[in-house]
Amino acid sequence: LEALVKLIAALDKKGTPDEHSRGDEDAFYFADGMRLASGIQYIVTLDSDTGLPPTALRELVSIAAHPLNTPHIDAASRRVTSGYGILQPRVVTPLPQPDERSPFHALFAGQCGIDPYSNGTSDLYQDLFGAGSFTGKGLLNVKALYAVLNDRFDDESVLSHDLLEGTVSRCAYVSDVVLIEDHPHHAGVDDSRQHRWARGDWQLLPLMVRAKRYGIDNLGLWKMIDNLRRSLVVPMSLAFLAWVIFTAAMPLSKAVVVVLAAFLAGPLLGALAGLVPTRRGIVLRHFFHVGMAALWRSFGAAAWQFTQLFHKAGLLLDAIIRALWRMGISRKHLLQWTTAAQAQAAAKYTLAAFVRKQALTSLACIALAVLAVLHSAYPQEGAALFALWALAPVFAWWVSLPAGQTNNQRVDADEREYLTGIAHETWRFFEHCITEQDNYLPPDNLQIDTEPTLAHRTSPTNIGLYLLSVTCAREFGWITSADVVTRLQASLDTIDKLPKHEGHLFNWYQTETLEVLQPAFVSTVDSGNLAGHLLAVSSACINIAHRADTQSVEKRALVDIADRCTRLCMAMNFRCLYNPKRHLFHIGLRVHDHVLDASYYDLLASESRLASFVAIAKGDVPRRHWMALGRAFLSSGVTPGLKSWSGSMFEYLMPSLVMHEPEQGLLHASSQAAMMEQQIFGHAQSLPWGVSESAYFAQDHSLAYQYSPFGVPRLALRRTPTSDKVVAPYATLMATMHGPKPAI
Repeated sequence: LEALVKLIAALDKKGTPDEHSRGDEDAFYFADGMRLASGIQYIVTLDSDTGLPPTALRELVSIAAHPLNTPHIDAASRRVTSGYGILQPRVVTPLPQPDERSPFHALFAGQCGIDPYSNGTSDLYQDLFGAGSFTGKGLLNVKALYAVLNDRFDDESVLSHDLLEGTVSRCAYVSDVVLIEDHPHHAGVDDSRQHRWARGDWQLLPLMVRAKRYGIDNLGLWKMIDNLRRSLVVPMSLAFLAWVIFTAAMPLSKAVVVVLAAFLAGPLLGALAGLVPTRRGIVLRHFFHVGMAALWRSFGAAAWQFTQLFHKAGLLLDAIIRALWRMGISRKHLLQWTTAAQAQAAAKYTLAAFVRKQALTSLACIALAVLAVLHSAYPQEGAALFALWALAPVFAWWVSLPAGQTNNQRVDADEREYLTGIAHETWRFFEHCITEQDNYLPPDNLQIDTEPTLAHRTSPTNIGLYLLSVTCAREFGWITSADVVTRLQASLDTIDKLPKHEGHLFNWYQTETLEVLQPAFVSTVDSGNLAGHLLAVSSACINIAHRADTQSVEKRALVDIADRCTRLCMAMNFRCLYNPKRHLFHIGLRVHDHVLDASYYDLLASESRLASFVAIAKGDVPRRHWMALGRAFLSSGVTPGLKSWSGSMFEYLMPSLVMHEPEQGLLHASSQAAMMEQQIFGHAQSLPWGVSESAYFAQDHSLAYQYSPFGVPRLALRRTPTSDKVVAPYATLMATMHGPKPAI
């Protein structure tokens, strides 16, 4: 947002009157000498912690280009009177990373992630008055903004310019376009933000006094006054309680209830509304579990805010006094600004840091507690309140601590050694079975019974997993960086020679001759697996190259390998497998017949979602494809989940090997629910749990074991016989990503 601040607060005054009158975008200058290129119609403003999803900018420009949204400017008032100069998208909070999942984030971040079923939301001001509020992140019409803002405000005086710009330039709230912005997970970082906002709101006071001169209409003035009112709620609440403690003007208990109600009323009403079922077919156990969690969060948030009352009051009063002093007397530091990223980088998580930061308010609370004992009408209750507020640093420290791992996610030394042993045994297959005879490609399987036999065929998934295993072996220390280079170069050289279609490897190759096994088929899911694994290998090679014990020659080779992996991934054209009408991927393509398979991957809980994710990220298919994937709901206890086609662990967990799925997201929850259902099914069958597609005890004429899909009936959309009893150890092993203890 710094560039926008410079644009509004420090516009170069080099433009001529003719330029001003016609609103030429070439007259925009930035304070540091940067200049807008000619012909630019729109600029998009984002904070450093704001994410712009794919296609969001295109959608915003499409909306702005609609004739009804074209801004029309009144020459006399220099205001946009119809149409919109600014488009403000809906801003959502992303699902937190593990180090961001603090109690503070849980209490105040609200619903995180993008809800595919609520693409549009209501905004009171947009619905009633046809104009929303600008929050600093959106699409700006260059000519319109220049016409209404140039030379309008004093230099270096406006800190919180968003609401002001939205008022003068007329801002539209665009609810069906989404931006993603992190919410603070540290109480101190939020303090910095609240302090900055309060200063900015009060620095608009001179403009509010002369609202018409600055083009501020009644609605904009109302919003600005409401911001000032909001900044006074906490200080006035504290003053009210202190007045009651020392004067006994009313029962202290009633005063406390009034103050708590001020913090609790809004969130409580929202939580209670969420407990009312609005449609049929709801899984009530899960519905009320989520609703009650929101209800308890509202109580928890209000309670925590009450413990911070004295500290927050001091913080906001400091911001108000600083703003008034700097505007009226010093005229310095009016644009003092600490970004959220800077505040987070400086944040400390020790109790001592919180105590030092709030030492003055804690000492003041202790002094007032003593005074309450000696001279107040409520010596015990008043002293207790001040003592509670003196402990504010402790409560602020506690809610800022990142959440730790659950018991199911922790492994002790013996369990880690056991899992490492399994990993090493798995690596030995690749180490001994991938040879020059197979052109350094991984054979599909090794069958021990009745005699050791290698299946001299391979698939894109097999190849991707082997490449990934090489980099993992380096992380474990089983091979050197030189070994990584040797193995990956040999395999990539072979991959370069393999016949391909639109950059895709075929589904099966004979590893000794490199012939395509007929019929020649391109599999969507296999291509997606290989593409995702290639990207992961590319990143891993860069990380290995940066290790201190990697030689310079090896570093250059690893960087080259990373580039080769990326190029192979980018060469895959997923558009040839996509149906743009149904917004779904076909199962695959029969190349010689030029016929796409009649079936589709239409479920989110599928091994094909990695292909969907990579294809969207590459820009091969639109983002709406992700929303077109089916989400057949399943509930395991109170844990929400999704049904898959066959109910196998492979469908749920295979993409998770390389695809990050936030712990509070639907995909992670679905994997947890699937794991729970797998455990329930195994217990009911008196078998170890872990059912997935696998080889099983049925042999062909060559005595090779056959391969078939297996799954848990309750997880499956297809009819799965309960009589099938096949346990796949690899399925349980993959579950260690979510619950290592039960898997072990």
